[in-house]
Amino acid sequence: MRIVITGGASGGHAFPAMALAEHLMETVGHPDVHLILPEKMLFDFNESEEYGFRVHRVPGRGLNIMRPWQYPLVASEWLRLFKSVHKILNEIDPEIVVSFGSFLTVAASLWAKRHEVPVITHEQNVILGRANQIALNWLTGIALGLSGTELPRHLNRNLNVRVSGQILRAPFKHARRRSDQNSFCLLIVGGSQGSRQVNELLFEALSRTQEDTKNKLSCLHITGPSDKESALHFYQTQGIPCEVYDYCANMAALYERADVVIARAGAGTITEASAMSVPLILVPFPSHHQKANAEF
Repeated sequence: MRIVITGGASGGHAFPAMALAEHLMETVGHPDVHLILPEKMLFDFNESEEYGFRVHRVPGRGLNIMRPWQYPLVASEWLRLFKSVHKILNEIDPEIVVSFGSFLTVAASLWAKRHEVPVITHEQNVILGRANQIALNWLTGIALGLSGTELPRHLNRNLNVRVSGQILRAPFKHARRRSDQNSFCLLIVGGSQGSRQVNELLFEALSRTQEDTKNKLSCLHITGPSDKESALHFYQTQGIPCEVYDYCANMAALYERADVVIARAGAGTITEASAMSVPLILVPFPSHHQKANAEF
């Protein structure tokens, strides 16, 4: 069976796409699975790893509605993106297309509609992403990660809607929490690229923490590449045991050790912490779908 899966540049879009591809390779008899991703990823994606499926890279980037001066440039990149995606899809001639949001969803679902190929998108968040909103009328089905996801009132009557739940990465299926009785472990993560705002908020809070409490703490902190050195310096001056990462591919190993997670409210983070039964303190990205995720 020929299956094409598309994912975006961020971990929130790409991780579930890769997890589904890996799952299909394990469970479907003789699948021909292809994953389409952007050339420029927002996290450290190592293509040298052997996944068992083929990865195709295409040019292009998302449209930031807060920067209208970039619209002409982005429009030309979108044209290149559509041509690249459609060329790959013509060569593969898939029997089904599955998308995970981002601008690639629009290109892939339009091709699928024209060629009468079933196309499904997975919406992880409570509020539909812009790409999924655009592609909604071209889709065969939409799989919802959360039961509280808001859909438009006027939907295509033929659209198949299912609450499928979220997709966990393989390491989480076998991960188990193991508490360290000698310390209370904080896992701080602002998404696959980190979050300077969350980092600074935590540094301020920890600097005001009483010494007897600090002595009981340890921290696992994903800072993103720009704040790693400053974080290491902060923890050293505060005398708090820590492990600082600019990016971590094996999040399950960190969740196993965490007593509480302080994080943005991305659907992936909420899913992974919930699967591991780790308490969450959510700091949603302002004016964003993350606020709705956190409230849900």
